Amino acid sequence: MSNGTSIRCKRAPKYCYFRKGRWVYYPSIPGQPRKEITLQKNKKPLREDTPCHVLHEMIHEMLEAPSKTIQILLDKYLNSTHVQGLSQSTRDGYSFYYKTITEMKMSNGKTFGEMPFGIVTPGTIRTYLDIRVSQGVTTGANREVELLSAAYNWAYERDIATKNPCEGVRHNSEKPREKYIEDDEYEALLEVTEGKPLNIAAEITYLCRARGFEAWDITLDKIDDNKGIFIQRTKGSLPEWTTWTPRLRSVIDKALKLRKKTQSELKRKGKAVPLNNHLLISQDGLPFNKSSRSSAWRSAYAKLVKLGKASKDPDKRFTFHDIKAKGVSDHALNESGHKSEKAKAVYMRKVKEVEATK
Repeated sequence: MSNGTSIRCKRAPKYCYFRKGRWVYYPSIPGQPRKEITLQKNKKPLREDTPCHVLHEMIHEMLEAPSKTIQILLDKYLNSTHVQGLSQSTRDGYSFYYKTITEMKMSNGKTFGEMPFGIVTPGTIRTYLDIRVSQGVTTGANREVELLSAAYNWAYERDIATKNPCEGVRHNSEKPREKYIEDDEYEALLEVTEGKPLNIAAEITYLCRARGFEAWDITLDKIDDNKGIFIQRTKGSLPEWTTWTPRLRSVIDKALKLRKKTQSELKRKGKAVPLNNHLLISQDGLPFNKSSRSSAWRSAYAKLVKLGKASKDPDKRFTFHDIKAKGVSDHALNESGHKSEKAKAVYMRKVKEVEATK
């Protein structure tokens, strides 16, 4: 106020209001609940004497500038030195979730990736999770929001974002899986994938009780003619040598022959053979990424359903990750590589058979 005259901007941008001593943005976005966003500069709320042009510039940047969208925010985060220093499997996972996040259609016809990241609120994130659940995706939705949260935290530390709207938003409840893959179901899977990398990845996962990406990412230097296969387990589990059995050796022999065949085919076509030492490689000679692994699994499972060998029912269907649980459950000592019995119990899917006391 000055000499009793208001100095407040009278030509504020649309959805921009002066409330409770500070300027707020209260947008109406189709399909999204309305929520106030306090406008800030240098992490301080904009007060009554903020010039009109400052308000207009700020709202313009939030809504129009392409560098302010969720997609660009994720691009910057995924190309950061922090993410580039993570494991290949983690980066593959991020790339998979990135595609889902940025391409998800909203009720206003735009994609979620096109939304300005500055106007995203906890309510927006809640709506995102609810939509994904309605699409039948629960656990994956949680992982997607975890990626968004990591990107916002990274941006906040660098003054790119003023807040993390994912904070305080409850994740979808994840029910522990109980599905045990029956022998006939697993044998059917091996039949429909015979001669393909997925068949080998499944067998390594089962025999070595490995996580899926641990099986897909095995390199030649982890295979020892005398000891067996070395599994560098992740997520706090203990590393392990899985010693040779006739079945395991047969699987690795098939994998080496398939690898050699793929490389020979590339040479025959006059194409360069990529330099890598992965056991399992694609037709291009490259390691399989998360997207191609998921695609191979969806195709194989669809065949099983068509043949009546697997179920579409969410409570009866099985996932690739369930193969590890079958491996642990079928193992004579139920070895899983976990440090605690609690973590190990997650993979115990068979009901125990115990003799009576007397």
